[in-house]
Amino acid sequence: HLLEDCYVAEALHPETGEPTPTGEAGVSVVSNLFSEAQPILRYEMGDVFTLADRSCPCGRTHRLAAGGFFGRTDDMLKVRGIVVYPATFESVIRAVPGVGDEFEVIVDRADGGLDDVVVRVEPAPGDAADGASVAARTADAIRAHIGLRVRCEALAPGSLERPQMKARRVHDRRVKVGA
Repeated sequence: HLLEDCYVAEALHPETGEPTPTGEAGVSVVSNLFSEAQPILRYEMGDVFTLADRSCPCGRTHRLAAGGFFGRTDDMLKVRGIVVYPATFESVIRAVPGVGDEFEVIVDRADGGLDDVVVRVEPAPGDAADGASVAARTADAIRAHIGLRVRCEALAPGSLERPQMKARRVHDRRVKVGA
């Protein structure tokens, strides 16, 4: 639930800055209703969410951030014209049966100049499925939910690095213009 008695929340299109229709993802922009000394109007938070006007079973009447906040504009990737967030990759991959806890997504530029996406997964320990079927199911799920064709590789369990702190599993290795 959004605390609409404390601030006004908006979801804006990340490129145009125009309000997004209800149910469409946008960047969070808030205006504080209680700041007397220094009003904070239309402060862009950088979080991506979807505003929902549906009623909640708990009885609250404030609008909802449907599904919570699912990404940040500074984490946003544009791959072959599709905007995708690391959290989206994670939610899709974790929903695939037989995939273990660790995965890695590498976005690179292929020789022909096209974006190339490689997803590396580990089969879940003790899962009877072979690596090839786990990789195929993962690639199919990403294509169905995100709209990207990816190459998926299944590695032996324990092959991927185990993070010690916050995991960074999506790596954008494309050369940035002007970098």
